[in-house]
Amino acid sequence: GATPNAAIASEIALIGDSPFLKKIREHSRTIIDLVREFSLNDDEESFHKTLDQEVSKKLFTKKIPEQDDIVDVLMKELQYPQKKRPSIHLCVHILELAQSNNQSVRDLKEFLIAAISVSVFWNPMLEKRIHRQVVDEVASYLYVVARIIAASVQSKTKNEYWQKCISGNGAGLSLSMTEQLFRLLFNRKPLDHERMELQYLLGLTITNGPGTLSAKGAKESVSARNHISTAYVGFLANTGLAHGGNGFEAVEYLLDQFKDSTLDDPGVAQKDLDLAALANRAAKAYGKYKQEAKEQGELGYKRIPCVNHPVFKGNEVNVDPREDFVRKELEIRQITNLFLDFYHTLVRELFNEGVTQNVFCVNVDAVLAVIALKLVWQDLQDQKVDTKHVQDLVFTLFLIGRAIGVTAEIADHRVRGIDMDCRTPQKDVSFVM
Repeated sequence: GATPNAAIASEIALIGDSPFLKKIREHSRTIIDLVREFSLNDDEESFHKTLDQEVSKKLFTKKIPEQDDIVDVLMKELQYPQKKRPSIHLCVHILELAQSNNQSVRDLKEFLIAAISVSVFWNPMLEKRIHRQVVDEVASYLYVVARIIAASVQSKTKNEYWQKCISGNGAGLSLSMTEQLFRLLFNRKPLDHERMELQYLLGLTITNGPGTLSAKGAKESVSARNHISTAYVGFLANTGLAHGGNGFEAVEYLLDQFKDSTLDDPGVAQKDLDLAALANRAAKAYGKYKQEAKEQGELGYKRIPCVNHPVFKGNEVNVDPREDFVRKELEIRQITNLFLDFYHTLVRELFNEGVTQNVFCVNVDAVLAVIALKLVWQDLQDQKVDTKHVQDLVFTLFLIGRAIGVTAEIADHRVRGIDMDCRTPQKDVSFVM
């Protein structure tokens, strides 16, 4: 009975500051310190004897670690000749030095992950676009986001792609995050336009502007001096059926509106499907419901999900710029989504029928719902999944996109914030509600 955010949070909370992450963080710090101390650069071919002695003392062990497919993949990643950053130069030298001494680097897998993480973020650190502390801790952020994705996979025993991923043979490691995510959540390879739709969906949910509940939850958790993983729990606890889970109701609403239609594929226009008539019927039905609710004194009557927004309102025709951007991008690429078309027809019919005083916006939550419903539509028709599966999926996709954005919030506050501080100076606070 838990909502997806609570179920995922329960798994993320158990990560804590795990020994695995601590070892990666320690290796990251050591790599950066060694590069800085010995002034290594791209052109340098020889290393000081002092460096070798330092490395041997700090990093080497006589115990040869068990080799596995993941270590092999990481080793190949480190050996790519085009990656000439000082950190890579150093780490390759360390591995070669260990081999020549018939030794191994202590905690080899953690060392390799640290080496790759540091190399990816090396230039932004040198250019002072990110703080050194972020580079020290970057693997922890990547790890937690990956665990959130893993915790989002439904029906794991039936999901063939998930089973391949956990087999330990490095399946999917060469894929982009979007491709990997699609296969994990939908258990199939995406078409090009489907991958693009998922990419837009994730991009939309990265941020929701200043003061958004989920970012606030993460920052307050950092201010309480929690571990990185716990700060993500703060974000997850600050999402729910109103913030993030609005797609629950949207999926239910759309399925109800289309239940008597002959919709085969929401990605293809159908001559026998009259969206205007469907939307007009829905607008009239809602107008009648709203009037009856008012007559009976029900002030808290149910609203149509994903229509209107507390910020984008007050104009003759209201627009959520995030939704508008995606809709135009889809049009340019000739990607059809009949559910989204229905929503835009509906807001105009609500106005035409006098139910609303202006044309409401179709908000960003609608994009989450319509894209997810479209991507899983065939499985739903074939009864491979049920309505709850789709509703959980919509909420989960919001959480994954927001987890990426919240990563920046957590990193920012860990570097620049202070304990018991939410970044609003006391002199700027006029009242507390």
